[in-house]
This record gives sequence, C-alpha cells and structure tokens, in this order.
Amino acid sequence: MTAAWTWSAYLVLAFGVAPLLFRIRFRRWPFVPPRLDEYSIVEVIYATLLGVYTAWLWLDPAPVPVRPPFGWLFYSAGAGLVLLSSWSMGKSWRIGQDASDPDVEHVATTLQRWLSHPIYVGLVLLALGQCLLDGRDAWPRSMLLLGSTMTYVLVQGRAEARRWSGRL
Repeated sequence: MTAAWTWSAYLVLAFGVAPLLFRIRFRRWPFVPPRLDEYSIVEVIYATLLGVYTAWLWLDPAPVPVRPPFGWLFYSAGAGLVLLSSWSMGKSWRIGQDASDPDVEHVATTLQRWLSHPIYVGLVLLALGQCLLDGRDAWPRSMLLLGSTMTYVLVQGRAEARRWSGRL
C-alpha cells in the first residue's frame, strides 16, 4: 500500500500544489489546453495511462515492496528534480506546450544548464523509484508506468528540442 500513497502524494504535488504555487507566483495557471498535434496527443495518452496505473495501484495493491531503500532514493530524487526544475523555469514552466504563448522562453539556467530536460530525467527517476516501491508481483503495472514514462519522455523531449532548436 506504500506505493499507492507515494504515487498519490506525487500526483497531488505535481498537479495540485506546484500549479497552485505557480498561480500564486505568476497570477495564472500553467496548464495548456490540448490541441490536435503530436505533443498534445502524447500528453493525453500519457495522462490516460497514468490514470490507469493509479486506479490499478489502488484497486490491487501489492503487499511487499521490491526494494524500499532504493525505491525511496529514486522516488525522492525524481520528485525533487521535477519540482525544483519546474520552480527554476519560472514563468516559462507549463504543463503542455503552447507555441503561441509569448511568456514562454527557452530556459538554460540553473538545472537546465547541466541537463537538457531535467523534468523528464526526474520523471524517469520517479517512475523507477515508484516501480521499486511497488510490490514484487506488480511488475506488469510497474512496466506500464516505466514504459509509458520512457515513451513520453522520448517523444516530448524530441518535440521540445525541435521546437527550441530554431530559437536558440
């Protein structure tokens, strides 16, 4: 049941607390309405798969985590990197891409100076940690999370690199 609570805590932080802090800090929400483009379609598919993972986790909890110390290490590092990266991007952070938004700029300071996509690196670390916190018999569910996160990161990282390559 630990995995269900850690995952739920991440969802509340990433999609509740962080956007609320953004709203307070910049007086607008960071959410971008989906469009019919490659980026938005992948966003919707990934969100759906995360919903499936979340429901599966709560409806069929695994009793014994695989590697709790390593799970906590990866989970904490990933969640911290996602939240710190989001904060460091300032007003340019978005949940989704919006090429028409004049406030979005390429951020190449702080964490982005060392990692091209620190949020995506954080997502992978977090997913890996979550898989290790999930139960021994939960490998299909864990592979759903890890596989969908890896696919999302690769597709979205490529889309963002294409978007910013002509503007740097």
